[in-house]
Amino acid sequence: AEIKDLGSAIYNINENPARVNNVLAKTGELLHGLDWSDSIFGRLSKEKVNQLYKESYTFKIMASHNVKMHEFIGLLMIFIGTTWAGYGLYLIMLYSNLILIPGQELIKALHGPVFVGLGAVIAVLGSIELREILPGKNR
Repeated sequence: AEIKDLGSAIYNINENPARVNNVLAKTGELLHGLDWSDSIFGRLSKEKVNQLYKESYTFKIMASHNVKMHEFIGLLMIFIGTTWAGYGLYLIMLYSNLILIPGQELIKALHGPVFVGLGAVIAVLGSIELREILPGKNR
């Protein structure tokens, strides 16, 4: 009912064709005469929707994947490695400011290069793992 009430303001919009020049005006013109009093959820059947979804082509594409385990591990290693390297760079920037403050523990400043180094090694190992991937569907 609210949509119908709010849409009544554009009921006569087609009297002036210059006003019907965008998607919103055309959508309002099309939807104005519809009855919005009932709910769509009363008409839906969960079983029928699930059945349509399982029979659809989209579900078959989404459910079947062609990523092999070593490829997934390689992608995960690259993600973890680059995340660690980024965190290490953040720590380096943070601790480079702490050097200016007297009395700070500078041993913490070694965490940054350690994270950058380990992150780079893990990312390179992940890229080596993915090096043998062949493009295309039938690989």
